[in-house]
Amino acid sequence: MGMEAFLNNFEVVFLILCRVSGIFVSSPFYGSRTIPKSIKSVLVLFIALTMFPVINKIGFYKVPTAFLEYILLIFQELGIGLIIGICATIVVNVFSISGGFYSLQMGIGMINVIDPLAQVQVPILGQLLGIIAVLIFLLCGAHHLLLIAVFKSYELLPAITISSFGPLCKNIIDMFVNSFVLGFSIALPIIGIMYILDIAIGLCSKASPQMNIMILGWPLKILIGFLTLAILLPTLFSMGIDIFDNLFNRIYKLLFEMGKAI
Repeated sequence: MGMEAFLNNFEVVFLILCRVSGIFVSSPFYGSRTIPKSIKSVLVLFIALTMFPVINKIGFYKVPTAFLEYILLIFQELGIGLIIGICATIVVNVFSISGGFYSLQMGIGMINVIDPLAQVQVPILGQLLGIIAVLIFLLCGAHHLLLIAVFKSYELLPAITISSFGPLCKNIIDMFVNSFVLGFSIALPIIGIMYILDIAIGLCSKASPQMNIMILGWPLKILIGFLTLAILLPTLFSMGIDIFDNLFNRIYKLLFEMGKAI
């Protein structure tokens, strides 16, 4: 399929490009602002051209003749890509949420830094665990599975209608709730250890009132918190792989339910 076929089907290529562009706006790795826009544009065009022969062969798109209908189709394709990327971002933020719990329990919750990926202020351990989450995301090949999810979306969700918004809202809310539950579960060990440490510090202050517990307690909590985090790192990696494996099951379930509602 040469340049002539590409030029004759430019409207189809542009629609594919819009759907792929969605994940480059909202997904964890591809949507990073640290990646230059020129590189993103080249990648989006390359992926769209790679998918074009298959999509064009099965005749998925029926390009409307009316200009307004084509504009609505562009927004639909962009929306599908954004939905897939947002689902992945919600799951990656599980680690940032747990990092916020870590910082709060260790007494460094007010120390915030700028997250270069999201360009917002986050607790310092939230950023650390967010970077670990992106590393796990890449190690388990989730960046490839994200592109496969975009390709499978043509089969599961050919179009978006008003009836598709019901399953969309339900599944997105479920993912938000699960992300907070998972974030709290990951932080639960350090919450328990810090609680026990607070009790021990309180008993020491009662047994020896002349000791300056406020001076000793804070660095002790930071030290034990980092030791706990270091011990939990292997578990975090195994949990992260399971979380990202489940992510794509959730994405396929969302797309299937939205497509079924049409």
